[in-house]
Amino acid sequence: MKLLNRSLQYLSVTILVVVGIWSVIFYLDFRDEVYDIVDDSLEDQLELLNARVRENPSLLETTTFENGVFSISPITEQEALVYQEEVFSDELMPLPYDNDLEQVRMLSEAYLVDGKYYKYQVISSTVEEDDLIESLFWFIVWLYMALILTIIVVNNWVLRGLWSPFYQILTELKQFRLEKKTNLANVSSRTREFQELKKVAEELIERTTQTFINQKQFTENASHELQTPIAIIRSKLELLIEKGTLADEDAKTVGEVLDITSRLTQLNKSLLLLSRIDNKQFAEDKYTSVNEMVHQIVHELDEISSYKNISINITENSSATMYADPYLAKILFQNLLVNAIHHNKKGGKVDIEISEKEFKICNTSNTKALDEKQLFKRFSKNRETKNSTGLGLAIVHAICNLYEFDIEYSYNELHCFQVFL
Repeated sequence: MKLLNRSLQYLSVTILVVVGIWSVIFYLDFRDEVYDIVDDSLEDQLELLNARVRENPSLLETTTFENGVFSISPITEQEALVYQEEVFSDELMPLPYDNDLEQVRMLSEAYLVDGKYYKYQVISSTVEEDDLIESLFWFIVWLYMALILTIIVVNNWVLRGLWSPFYQILTELKQFRLEKKTNLANVSSRTREFQELKKVAEELIERTTQTFINQKQFTENASHELQTPIAIIRSKLELLIEKGTLADEDAKTVGEVLDITSRLTQLNKSLLLLSRIDNKQFAEDKYTSVNEMVHQIVHELDEISSYKNISINITENSSATMYADPYLAKILFQNLLVNAIHHNKKGGKVDIEISEKEFKICNTSNTKALDEKQLFKRFSKNRETKNSTGLGLAIVHAICNLYEFDIEYSYNELHCFQVFL
């Protein structure tokens, strides 16, 4: 969830709680105030009724509410004790000229008139007051909705502008690439925290870039320094063999040393390549046809596969493309195909299947299923393989990680590798 949306979530919940509590308190207080006003009005009506009865005793015969908003009924002295103080109650009753039941507020009190006790009752309809309270309730609801909408507007307009330097710095960091040597764009903001964030990010980028440059130079220098003595050793050994003065046993030993130097040269190149992949020094990415590249590699390895009498079958379900550096893309498929040929048996086969988003290669072999946990680790190799550096599949795995391709290994009579492009 984005920061702006999370802040909106917290604000909405906070306002809901605050407005909810405030609304309940305000609603109860407002309702009590309305009822107090109604009760005061009933008390005034009761006093006025008492005054009218003294002036016109015939009103004592009004025992129902049919003709007005009051009634007078005779009661016993014991009943009068109940109503010696004002008694308020809420009732449902039909009003004059209306048969529907309506909510009314009633005030009852006992009076002594000419030695007899009477119960005076006056009523007042609370329909309008209830409507007012209901209107207040919906007003509070709409007020909350208006506040939420206001917060959304403020959150998306005002706060978005306020947080724009942060998102600009975040975008710059996401797009930052060591190999391109780019710096953060100028982010203008008066907010101290954003200024400090930009300063810290620039310092971090500077230190990371310098570390990257130092590591790159060390790797290149180490590789170059190793290549020179290896080339000298190889050259002198070849001259020594060409002289023809060596005994057969000595010539065989020199030949073995030459093979070792060749493996050492290949190992040096592979380690340098892995280092460059890890440091993301390949930035010439473009769309490459997988079909064409695989056919090209198969053609280049035709002599090796023919020597081992290995048949290579290509099934193209559809055209496939991948977005990657062409050099690394070729190494990816080349290492997989070389691995399939190198670890195959004489007269074996290699099956290649190309789909729109998948490359699959399977090969026969004299070995059983491989250990998946060790398969892609560096210098992991079959004991029966002497000339392998143990870095071929490690390079394949590193390339897949670089471009976020998934690679899987399976075994069902055939060793299969699947790359999901």
